[in-house]
Amino acid sequence: MLYQTGGPSEIRTFDLDGKPAAGPQVAPVSAVGSMVPIGGDDLLFDTTSYVDPVTWSRWDAKAGTTTKTALSASSAADFSGVEVRRELARSKDGTEIPVNILVPAGTKLDGSNPCLVTGYGGFGVSLTPYQRSTWAVLLRNGFVIAVANLRGGSEMGAEWHEAGRLTHKQNVFDDFDGVLRYMIDHGYTSPEHLAIEGGSNGGLLMGATLVQHPERVRAVV
Repeated sequence: MLYQTGGPSEIRTFDLDGKPAAGPQVAPVSAVGSMVPIGGDDLLFDTTSYVDPVTWSRWDAKAGTTTKTALSASSAADFSGVEVRRELARSKDGTEIPVNILVPAGTKLDGSNPCLVTGYGGFGVSLTPYQRSTWAVLLRNGFVIAVANLRGGSEMGAEWHEAGRLTHKQNVFDDFDGVLRYMIDHGYTSPEHLAIEGGSNGGLLMGATLVQHPERVRAVV
């Protein structure tokens, strides 16, 4: 069965009595796409992450092995040396907000790094891991990049969605500000080096952040 775990997802396997069993190996902080039964209990499935393109793997249930197949895509973007960290920021009301942070090798957490943070937080849309090739250019030039899994999406289920819509919309803005404060407080960046970006409903989020916390960022897209 496929489970979404706050943005990333994983495959969990159970026996006929409902007890957990060993299953396919999925890379950390990645998203599972399609799952295709290919005979017996074997499975073909695809995953993607912030640093890897779409990868198709075969799970041999009898052997308990997961093997990358030739169906996997290649990418011209180079994400080698980039670490993906999944950490928890804290919103104004104390809610823990997952944030996925892409950090180039050798980055010092001294507040001097240029940083781009993005989020959405609406309409039950979950921001799942995917490789955005243009980010490789920023990362090669010393940027730290963060993707926030805010309330209003469905990363944590229906209640997570409801907690960020209509009269609860301020929670989304507070969640995003909590992520920005986290990035600053933990030395990933500073307000002088921090940019934020969002489109559509994420554009509303950018406007609210600019109005409510103009001191927090240097640039807004």
